[in-house]
Amino acid sequence: MDKDKERVGHVLDAINQINAIKQNLTYEDFVSNLAAKWALVKLVEIVGEACIKITNETKEKYPDIKWRQIAGTRHILVHDYNVIDFPLLWEILEKEIPILKEQLENIYNSI
Repeated sequence: MDKDKERVGHVLDAINQINAIKQNLTYEDFVSNLAAKWALVKLVEIVGEACIKITNETKEKYPDIKWRQIAGTRHILVHDYNVIDFPLLWEILEKEIPILKEQLENIYNSI
């Protein structure tokens, strides 16, 4: 299997896990449920790490994906864990993750 396809698959797996955890969560549940909150943080880190490892060649073919922002989010979650902006993370989970999932499903099917 192509390494990029494998990495895109890892991202999609993480997104599916995000969606499973987040399925019936409100923002209030998210911030008060420590297990769910930190599981979602870890899964977004995994999304970022797998995206970082996708080759530049593939990234250049799909410039509509916010590769740099994904990597930047991962960097903040890993290195600045004590100042995570949870309202912003929730917005990413609500708005950006569904878009990314659709984009990556298209890539996965075309690689």
